Amino acid sequence: MAKIRFFISYFLILSLTVIFVWGACGGGDSDSDGDDVVIVECDGATSGSFADDGGQFELTIPDSGVSDCLYISPNVTSSSDTTDLVGENETLLSGSAFELSLNTEGDNDAEASPDEDLLITIAFDESLVPDAGDVDALHIYANVAFEDEDGNEVVVPVFGDVDDGELIINTKGLYNVTRWVVVYNPDMGSDIDTTEPTVYLTDASQLTDEPGYSGGWNQNDWCAMYDASDAVLRQTIATALSKAVGELTGADISTYIKTNVSLAAKIAGLTYADGGFREPNLYPYEPSSSPSQVNICSDATRDYYKVIIAGSSHYQNPSTVKGKNPFGILYLGSSEVNDAITGAAGSTFDAIAHEMFHAIFAGYDLSFLRRGLGMNEGMASTLGHTLGWADYFDRVSINSTDWDYITAPYVRTANDTEIFLLSNQLNTLKKTRSEAYSNQDFYAFVANYANGGRLDYLDSVLDSVYTNLSAIATTSMTTIVGYDLVLGYMLSQINTALSAGLSGVLSQDLPTLYSAFVVDRAYDHSSASQLRTGDPTSASISTSLFAADAMTAESVDPEDIDEDYSKTGSFANVPAYTSRLLTITSSQNVVTGRKLSIDVSDAAGAVSAGSGSSSEGIRVFMRGDESTAFSSGMATVSDFGASDNTIYIIIANTTTSTLTINYEFTAGASNAPSLTVSGCPVTMDINTSVPIDFGYADGDGNITTLWETVTLAGESVTASGDVSTYMTGTSGTYSTYIEYTGDNDESQTLVYTFWIVDADGNSSNTETCTTELLPNI
Repeated sequence: MAKIRFFISYFLILSLTVIFVWGACGGGDSDSDGDDVVIVECDGATSGSFADDGGQFELTIPDSGVSDCLYISPNVTSSSDTTDLVGENETLLSGSAFELSLNTEGDNDAEASPDEDLLITIAFDESLVPDAGDVDALHIYANVAFEDEDGNEVVVPVFGDVDDGELIINTKGLYNVTRWVVVYNPDMGSDIDTTEPTVYLTDASQLTDEPGYSGGWNQNDWCAMYDASDAVLRQTIATALSKAVGELTGADISTYIKTNVSLAAKIAGLTYADGGFREPNLYPYEPSSSPSQVNICSDATRDYYKVIIAGSSHYQNPSTVKGKNPFGILYLGSSEVNDAITGAAGSTFDAIAHEMFHAIFAGYDLSFLRRGLGMNEGMASTLGHTLGWADYFDRVSINSTDWDYITAPYVRTANDTEIFLLSNQLNTLKKTRSEAYSNQDFYAFVANYANGGRLDYLDSVLDSVYTNLSAIATTSMTTIVGYDLVLGYMLSQINTALSAGLSGVLSQDLPTLYSAFVVDRAYDHSSASQLRTGDPTSASISTSLFAADAMTAESVDPEDIDEDYSKTGSFANVPAYTSRLLTITSSQNVVTGRKLSIDVSDAAGAVSAGSGSSSEGIRVFMRGDESTAFSSGMATVSDFGASDNTIYIIIANTTTSTLTINYEFTAGASNAPSLTVSGCPVTMDINTSVPIDFGYADGDGNITTLWETVTLAGESVTASGDVSTYMTGTSGTYSTYIEYTGDNDESQTLVYTFWIVDADGNSSNTETCTTELLPNI
């Protein structure tokens, strides 16, 4: 697995034993010595050209240089080894493969990003193209190999301009090591759907390079480029058309791709634009200014973006600064042009909308958040799947992109890992792809919970994230050492900016929305949290949404809960915006329950925020047999061991720090002995026995006797006496009897008084029973 190096708008990571600098870079000197130019300036480096010995491959760095304090020594070497670079239907035109290494100081896996385009020029032999009419920017292109974020080498086609035996490619960034060849493919095809909407958009998007401008997208035409001989593509389309592969014609392929790719991309673009989202940060191809581009998509006057059908779906973006990507192209997998909406990963429209959103996300100058970031992948997953279903239900079309009809967010479930575990970190920066996709659940929930089911709130949120991160970057500076610490600090700033964005758009901050998401998904299961078929629809605990090491179970014996009772535990290393589940069960049932106090705080003793609090802090919720709200981190279960036998404590860390969260169980404040008289008769006859029911709890177990005295008409008729013999246990509801024997010719008041005497001789809990003694007639 390759090491990873980030170069970010406001972040500079120098190596994996990382020094992280927040703020502007310092200047530096540069010198030039042939191919060994070292670029060290942040705001402009020495320009230069770097070529292989034969001059067949050349990298040109513009005058503005590279903007991020990169120490690079570009070097180009040629090799006859073209393994995996030339496909079955392709002819090698460049003679050799060219390896371009930036040789970035301190890290072999860096990415360079300039303020202006880098220029790649590769010479090729036109005589190897059998048809002179094919010497154009459609049939001649580069295959580029580089290492992806998982450490695997991938090869993608990259198109440019063709001019007098040279392929000229503008790129906004480079991986540290890339391998290049120029190839010819006679079967490359392209299609663009020129259908125009007959209705105006109801909203306008902001432009990529002009934050705050609301003039709409510059363009929204999409040219699909594909290898018509691609066996996977041909089989996929043949299956869609119910034809044998051998019966498939060029017109079949062209018509299918025009409708299912080019037109789908245009509809997705219109829908995003109508929702107010910015224009995607892709390369616009302008045939009017690039002669070799004219015949690619059959319209010399129409500017367009490219969708290349090859390999698997992705928006090519190696995390360069300022949202710029190197090749500016969407890639759609050959096998995905006939995906059904009911498939594991959604429809073809879904895939296009998903990848397009990544380009849109980069348009907010947030590409430094990396493609694997949970925010980026989470938003893309729910938006893509939602628009895919909207397309399926004909709620979006070339003439209808009204978000008023897109009011139910969808989430996909290609596998179980795309379901967000509440114990995972929201918006994780680490590149565990399934975790990143699963963040879709949060953004879909917020749409349901706070925005009427509409996901178009994300546009304004992203605008605010951009604005707030910009403000943070210009006012803060810190140095942090260590890869995980760097990620943690980055994520804390991102979540702070996201919280401000959510507050501004939805009037609820991130801690509030996240904690609502957690408790609803974990237990309450309101309609807002029902994101998939089969999700619970009534209150119950969902332990499957917590990793095993994020749950702790505690068994408590209610008979042990006395005034000295204390039981403690903790959750160690709880990252920001992750949650934990504490389950408390009674080890036995008792007739009269105990009061059990539960206190939750972080290791520093900070008091947690109660449920419903808008301040940042630990959010704690009680569910199960009791749902008392926490106040200042504490709540009391009123009848533990009787009716309250299973309690769930859901803890959400809504701070920006990793915490150790402690909990303690103690006796409730009113866990003292108690006595209540509940069955006092209103009247009684002489010479009869009548039961008096009283409830009795020994509390901390410190009771020895229960006493009584009886008065008639204010005069004592019996001495005080121990009536403990009437009891058959240490707590519960029992009966004693009052009996009056003798003559009584008029009604009189009879009063029974009961009280508790503890082991220390203290009397308490006096209760009375007053009844009318009826005359003996």
